[in-house]
Amino acid sequence: MSKLAAIETDVIGARSRIGEFSVVRAGAILGDDVTIHPHAIVESGVTLEDGVEVLPYAYLGRAPTRSPVLAMQPEAIAR
Repeated sequence: MSKLAAIETDVIGARSRIGEFSVVRAGAILGDDVTIHPHAIVESGVTLEDGVEVLPYAYLGRAPTRSPVLAMQPEAIAR
């Protein structure tokens, strides 16, 4: 576990690794051999099963809000 990570959960499996500047919120559950790379965020209510790898800058736990990609509807262009 990195000393530079914010680890709020008490449920961390054996041999799990949490990288620098990552955040693991209270209520998250990490199985055995989980790897969380630097700058990732794992919110409360997320369960990571054994052997899961979370890549750098990943965000797990909430549905995105106000994302322009989700708000736009596809538009057909007549040619």
